[in-house]
Amino acid sequence: MKIIKKCPAIRTQHNQEGFILIHDIRNKCFRYDIKINGSVNSICFDKNGVNLYAVGDQSEIYIFDLRKYRV
Repeated sequence: MKIIKKCPAIRTQHNQEGFILIHDIRNKCFRYDIKINGSVNSICFDKNGVNLYAVGDQSEIYIFDLRKYRV
């Protein structure tokens, strides 16, 4: 499982089953998980930390607006 820190308040993890797990660093709690088709190769945030970009093993780019997933 790879951990990528790009947004200062959020930590993400992803695995080969296609799950992206998102944790809030400020209050140290699990926020939500996102599933894509296939496995996750890479993830990153935009410079505002609003969109999460994920690339799968089938070379598809997924864009998630994290404002929809706020708890």
